[in-house]
Amino acid sequence: MAKTEAFRVRVSEAEREVFDARAAELGVKPSTLLRSVVREAIAAPELMATEREAMQDGFRVLRGAANNLNQLARWANEGRSGLGPDVVEEMRTLRDSVEELRAAFGGYLLAEKKRAVSLTTPVGGGV
Repeated sequence: MAKTEAFRVRVSEAEREVFDARAAELGVKPSTLLRSVVREAIAAPELMATEREAMQDGFRVLRGAANNLNQLARWANEGRSGLGPDVVEEMRTLRDSVEELRAAFGGYLLAEKKRAVSLTTPVGGGV
């Protein structure tokens, strides 16, 4: 989405210093932080690059954990692990939980990519 419009907002020197410091802390430009705050205020939050990267890293970790649990469960089902049925069932439960979390992560990341803000759509009328 092209950024062609500008806001002019008056703040105190102290407010500007705090805002600039927070943007620097997050590793983004003040304008990026301001757009994020505006989007959140109108119910369309946008992840900043550092947050998106952290989410993607977490998604990769969950994918690896799910794959490892799947392999362990397969080996246990084939009798190659030496684990009892109760442990195998716990592994299945854990694998299912990791898959659910992974799906939620993936869904959030996909929705974040597709998110856009329309100032002409009434609040509560969908974005």
